Amino acid sequence: MMHAGDDKGLRCSFCNKSQDVVGKLISSPSDYPRAYICDECIAVCNSILDDDARAAETTVRPEQGPPMLSAVMTDLASFAEFSNEKMVKSTIAQGETLFVGLNCFEPGQIHAAHSHTGQDKLYVVLEGYAEIQVGEENKIIEAGGGAFAPSGVMHSIKNIGVGRMVVLAVLAPPPVHK
Repeated sequence: MMHAGDDKGLRCSFCNKSQDVVGKLISSPSDYPRAYICDECIAVCNSILDDDARAAETTVRPEQGPPMLSAVMTDLASFAEFSNEKMVKSTIAQGETLFVGLNCFEPGQIHAAHSHTGQDKLYVVLEGYAEIQVGEENKIIEAGGGAFAPSGVMHSIKNIGVGRMVVLAVLAPPPVHK
């Protein structure tokens, strides 16, 4: 019988890599038959589960109208899409009175100053660091912070971080598509 200090011979039950070549080897709670899984196999399993969850969330029934990924979503930032050319907008949900989307920025990208007549906007930074200007106010905002731009007030947002930035944008009423 092997004890916690006996590293020789312990292997991942899935990929068969030994404990000395993986970052971490986790054992099952039962003594017999003892199973082990390495951090690399856990990452693969999590990736498969995330892909399955994402596929289930993007299922849309035809009678729903505009795409809604799901009524309940656990990780909004996971729906982000990026482009090296310019900021990317992704729709999360749209109803008769509210629009929710993501604005996705590579480092240095900006959503230039603009305003909306008859439409209020709320920004919530989900990932990254933003420089947000609303009217005369200009602030650096990190994940968890945000800004409100009332109808008719100029506003802009720029990714000032070294990594990608994901911003939730909530507009009411929703934009009119031409």
